[in-house]
Amino acid sequence: MFLLRQLKEFKSRSNDYMIIRYHMLFDALVFFFNKQMLDEIEQEEFLVKNIDEIGLKLKETKDSV
Repeated sequence: MFLLRQLKEFKSRSNDYMIIRYHMLFDALVFFFNKQMLDEIEQEEFLVKNIDEIGLKLKETKDSV
């Protein structure tokens, strides 16, 4: 599911000249997944985002000590 996360990141870049290609590829992949798989991907993204935030907070705490 790393690929979908990367595609979403590229899709959000408004100045990227490849945005159309990434958008089409992402939409094609989403078309073939069922709802359960898409829900699983969203949960994975939520988990990765939270882990990243925890890592940043730990780094800030470490730097302030």
